[in-house]
Amino acid sequence: MKKQLLSILTAGCLMAAMVPAAFAADGPMSEEAFRNAVAKGGLVELTGNVTLSSTLKITDGVTIDGNGYTITYTPSAQTYAIDIQTNDAVMFQEITIDATAGNMTSGISVQNCIPDLTLDNTTLNVKRWGIAFNPTGDGAELNVVNHSVIQNKRVSNYETEAAYGDYRGISLADATQAHINVSDSTIQGFGYTINLTGTLVDGIRDFKDTEINVTNSKLMGWTAFNVWASSTEFNITNSYLKGINNSNGHSDGFSTIVVNDDIYGNGWGSTKENVFNIYGGTITSYRSGTASEELFRVDDKGITKVNFYKYNRRTPVAIIDGSGDAEAVFNSGYAMLPNDWIEYMTKSVTGDENCTLTGYNGRELLFIPA
Repeated sequence: MKKQLLSILTAGCLMAAMVPAAFAADGPMSEEAFRNAVAKGGLVELTGNVTLSSTLKITDGVTIDGNGYTITYTPSAQTYAIDIQTNDAVMFQEITIDATAGNMTSGISVQNCIPDLTLDNTTLNVKRWGIAFNPTGDGAELNVVNHSVIQNKRVSNYETEAAYGDYRGISLADATQAHINVSDSTIQGFGYTINLTGTLVDGIRDFKDTEINVTNSKLMGWTAFNVWASSTEFNITNSYLKGINNSNGHSDGFSTIVVNDDIYGNGWGSTKENVFNIYGGTITSYRSGTASEELFRVDDKGITKVNFYKYNRRTPVAIIDGSGDAEAVFNSGYAMLPNDWIEYMTKSVTGDENCTLTGYNGRELLFIPA
C-alpha cells in the first residue's frame, strides 16, 4: 500500500512539473510580480487587477489570461501601456487594458519585430491610438477576435461621435505581406479606425499583398479605412462600417472608406491596385456638423478595384447615405469627369446588382456621380 501511495505521489509531482508556468495569486497583483511573470513567458493568469506605473515591455512569447480582470496604466504622458518587441506569439485574452489616464495615452505598440499578436475577448480603452503595428519585415500577424473592443474613450456615444484628428484604432505602418483579421469585434471612436501607411520607395507605399479581413464586426469613426498604401486586399464580410463627422471645418469633409490619391506611383502599372471585396453588411454615414461625410472615396485615376457580393448569396450590401452629403456611392477628392466615372465603373467595379442603395430622407442615391 505504501509503495502504491508513493508511486501515485511521484506521478503527481512529475505531472505538476510538466504544467506550463503560470502566475496566480489571490486578489490584486503587485506590479513587480506581474512584470516578473510576463518576463518569464508562457502562461500568465491574472486572479486580480494589475496597475502599471510605466510601459510594460514584452520581449518573449506570452499569453496573458486576464480572467476578466483589468490592467490599468496610470501615466498621463503620450506613451503606450504595452510595448511588444518579439517575433514570438503574444496573446491577451479575457482582459481589459485601460490606458486613459492622460489625453494622449495609447494601448499597444508593436515594433522592432515581425509580430504575431492576438486580442481575444479583450477590451482596449485608450485616448489616442489603440494598436500601433509597425513590423520590421514581411508576414506579420494581427488578430482582433471574439468580441474584442478597441475604443477611444474621448467619445461617449460611439454611434454619433468620433474623435476628430490623428486618433487611430489600428495603425498599420509598413505592414508588408501581413495578415490582419478582425472578427466578431468592434473598433470605434477614432478619427482613423484602420489606417494604412508606409515608407515611400520610388513614390510608392507598397504593402506587397497584405490581406485585411473584417468579419461580423463594427468599424465606426471619422473613416473606417484611411488608405495610404497599395497592394492590399480588403475582405469585408457581413460587417457594419460607419463614417462619422462632427466637424465644422471647411476642409474636414471625409468618407466612410477613403482611398487616397497618389498611392499607386502616379499612374497605372507602377504597383498593384488595392482590392475591396465586400460581402453583405452595411456602409453608412452620419454627421452632426457642417463638414460633409460621404461613403466611398476612390483615387482619381480609377485604379482601386471594388467587388460587391451578397452575403451567403442572399443578403445584399446595404449602402445608406445617413448624412445627406452623398450624391452617389462613389466620390473622389479630385476631378473625375463623367466619362472617367463610366470607365471606372466598367473596368474596376463589379456587383452593383448585389447592393441596395438608400438615399437620405427619400432621395435617390446613385452609384457614380451624374
